[in-house]
Amino acid sequence: MYFRTLKPYDVISTYFLKSLRIFDQINDSLGKAKCQLQLGLIQYLIDSYAEAVEYFEEGTMNCGVDGPGYHTMRYLSGICYSELGRFDRAEELLNASLLNYAAGDPDKVVTVRAFIGKLYFNQKKYVECIRELEDALVDYPRNSDSASVSPVRAFLSAAYLKFGDLEKTIENGEFVLNNVDVTSGITYWMIAASSLHKAYRRSGKSDDAYRVLLRLTEFSDSVGGTRTRERLTIDKAKYEFDKELYREKAQQDLEFQVKLREKNRQRDIGFGLGILAILLAVGFYSRWRLVKNAKNLIESEKERSDELLLNILPAEVAEELKNEGRTEARDFDMVSILFTDFKEFTQASEKLSPSELVEEINVCFEAFDGICEQFGIEKIKTIGDSYMAAGGIPVPDPHSVKGAVLAAIHMQEFIRNRYQKQRSKDAHAFEMRVGIHTGPVVAGIVGVKKFQYDIWGDTVNTASRMESSGEVDAVNVSQATYDHLKDDPDLEFEHRGKVEAKGKGEIDMYFVRLRTS
Repeated sequence: MYFRTLKPYDVISTYFLKSLRIFDQINDSLGKAKCQLQLGLIQYLIDSYAEAVEYFEEGTMNCGVDGPGYHTMRYLSGICYSELGRFDRAEELLNASLLNYAAGDPDKVVTVRAFIGKLYFNQKKYVECIRELEDALVDYPRNSDSASVSPVRAFLSAAYLKFGDLEKTIENGEFVLNNVDVTSGITYWMIAASSLHKAYRRSGKSDDAYRVLLRLTEFSDSVGGTRTRERLTIDKAKYEFDKELYREKAQQDLEFQVKLREKNRQRDIGFGLGILAILLAVGFYSRWRLVKNAKNLIESEKERSDELLLNILPAEVAEELKNEGRTEARDFDMVSILFTDFKEFTQASEKLSPSELVEEINVCFEAFDGICEQFGIEKIKTIGDSYMAAGGIPVPDPHSVKGAVLAAIHMQEFIRNRYQKQRSKDAHAFEMRVGIHTGPVVAGIVGVKKFQYDIWGDTVNTASRMESSGEVDAVNVSQATYDHLKDDPDLEFEHRGKVEAKGKGEIDMYFVRLRTS
C-alpha cells in the first residue's frame, strides 16, 4: 500500500501510533502487529530502513507465523536489510519469501526475484545481478511486458549501465518510464530515469538525454523535499514502549505543537504573499539557468563525440552514426558463438585481493585474445569473468565453426596448464566451462564513445546455456554445431544425450575434443 496517495505520512503515523498504544494497553497482539506493519511500511517508503526493520520484526513476533502480514513483514525486512548492508540476513529472508510465494503468486515471485537481483547489485556482484533479473523475465514470460516487472527492469537498467551496455540500459529504462505511475512507483522510476539519462548522454543522443534530464530534475526537486520533511516528522513521532513516559511526553508535545502552529499561522499570514513572490521569481530564474546550462553541456558533449567519431571511424560511418544514431546491422546465417565462465568466481573474488583477481583474469583473457586471433575468431566482449567470442563475423567464413571449436579447445588447454602451474606454487587459479552454439544472428556496431561489434538473437542465448550446462575442463557444443563438424577427421564427439537447459527445455549436447589417433 502506498500512503502517499491517501494522506500525509505524519498524519497517518500519528493515527497508527495512537492505535498501537491502545492495542498495547489492552494486550491485543494481533492489533499491535497490524499497526507495526503499517508503521514499518511508512518508514520503508521514506528510506528509513533501520526503523522499518524494528517495526517489522516486532510485528512478526506479535502476529506469529500464521498471522496476517507475517510473510509480508519478513519480505520487507529482507529488502531493508539489503539496503543496510546486512546481506546474509537479507538473502535468508528473501529466499524464504521466494519459497512462500512460489506456489500461488507468480507476480509476487517476480518482485521478490527483482529484490534478490538488487541484493546482488548492492554487493557489487553485477554478473549475478544481471543473470538473476534476466532469468526472472525468462521464467515468467507472461509478465515480461507488464508493469509488474518494473522493479526488474529498473534494476536491470542500473546493472547494464555498470557494464557499459547502453542499448540494454535504454531498453529497460524506457520500459519503466513508459509503464510506471510515478506517484506509486517513484523509487523504480528514479533509478531507471537516472540510468537512462546517463546512457543517452554516453550514446550521444542529445535530445533524448535532455528530455530525461528535465523530467528527472522535476521529480527529484518535488519528491526529495517531501521525503525529507516526512522523515523528520515520522522520526519525531516514533512510538516507544515506555507507556507512562510516552503518555506524558505526547501530551506535552501536543500542547506545544498547538501553540507553535498558531504562532506560525499568524506570522505566515503577514509574510506569505511576499515570500510567495520571491519564491516564484527564484524558481523561474533557477529553471532558466538549469535549461541553459544543460543545453551548453549537451552541445559541448556533442562536439567532443564528433571529434572522437572522426578519429575512430571512416567519415561515411561517422556521418551515418551522427545522423541516424546507429549503423545498419547485418544478418548472418551461420555464426558460432563461444562463451566461457570461470568456476566459483564469486568465492575466489572474496579470497583474493582486487589486484590479484584483476591480474589473474587479465592473464587468462590476454591468452584468449591471442587464441581468437590465431583461429580467426572475433572477440565480442567480456562481462565480469565471462568471455564471449564468435566465428563467422564480420566476414562470413565456411571454416568458422571449426575455428570456434578449436579456439575453445585451446582455451581449455591454456586454463588446464595455468591451473597446474599455479597450484604447484600454492597460488590460486581458475577452472572453466566453455559452450558453443551455431546459428543465425544479427550483428552490428554499438556504442559511441567505445565502439565494439555486438550480436543479438536466440543463438546467443542458446550458446550461453551451452556454457552453463557444460562441465569444467570440457568443451560443450549443441546439436547444430555438431551437425556441421560430425564428419571432421580432427575431432571426436561424446553424445551427452538430452540435457535440461534453463528456458530452453531439453537440448542434445556433445563434448568435443581433438582426436588422438
